[in-house]
Amino acid sequence: MGDTIVSNFIVLANIVAFLTAANVLILLLLFYFLWHTNNKLSLPMNWKLVAFSVSLVGIFATENVLIRKALIPKDAVLYIQMSALQSFFVDSFTLLYVQYSWLRSHCVVVRVFPNSFKYLNWLVKIYPFVCYLHVFLQAISATLVTLFPHKELPITTLGFAADASIAVTGLLCITFDTILLIAFVEFLRATHKQLLDETDLRFAKIARFGMSANACAYAAFALFVAGTTMDSAFDEEVIWNVSYCCLVGVFIALAAMKVSLHRLDVMDAISTGEQHAKRQEHVPLETAVTGALCTYPTLE
Repeated sequence: MGDTIVSNFIVLANIVAFLTAANVLILLLLFYFLWHTNNKLSLPMNWKLVAFSVSLVGIFATENVLIRKALIPKDAVLYIQMSALQSFFVDSFTLLYVQYSWLRSHCVVVRVFPNSFKYLNWLVKIYPFVCYLHVFLQAISATLVTLFPHKELPITTLGFAADASIAVTGLLCITFDTILLIAFVEFLRATHKQLLDETDLRFAKIARFGMSANACAYAAFALFVAGTTMDSAFDEEVIWNVSYCCLVGVFIALAAMKVSLHRLDVMDAISTGEQHAKRQEHVPLETAVTGALCTYPTLE
């Protein structure tokens, strides 16, 4: 490997190290937000969001090891091993994206496409099996090259099968993403000139942030596919890292949705409290003192 290529890889590794540290910071900020707002980590929406962030840390951490230990000094065995581990984090992120988006957005989809609910729900249920098939095949490759480093192995065949599973996973994810995007656009267009009630306002926020996440997901998939067509290993890694940055964009959009909905809940609680206080002004003092207290809605 030429000196120029090595120096380029070192620069890329330093950028990836910075991105790893940045994602660790984002994870800590997420923990602080959940703690500060009394959000229980056991709730599905919360632990999935944390798992999103952990997956991103894993993606960039393994990428850093890949570049520094398996690409600059050529190590084919370590490359296959770390690629399998990185695939686990990438596929976990993809799975979490589908599940989280469905939990947050199925209410919008049902309103726009009521007949499609059962099909999308079925897709979400089978997605984990399709998603982790890729990881399983790569894990087999990593195990074989670790146990039998000097033997001729069917790595090419396993690699082809793994690539095919990626294509199926990507196709299902893009199909899911497209239906969500259409549902968001249709919902926002239908409610554009209407005075939204509280429920519709929540759906509108979900739709807007959901569209941002969809756009980043499309970009990530397109860049990942583009990376596989590169002849240069350096160009491939650069494009794939840009793709991973798009995944960070997906997470930021969904985290921003969480914060925005939390603020809406707080505003609603304050409004409810003010209305309760006004009602208390028109009842006897004894009733006001012994009346039911205003309770804040449970935050996800």
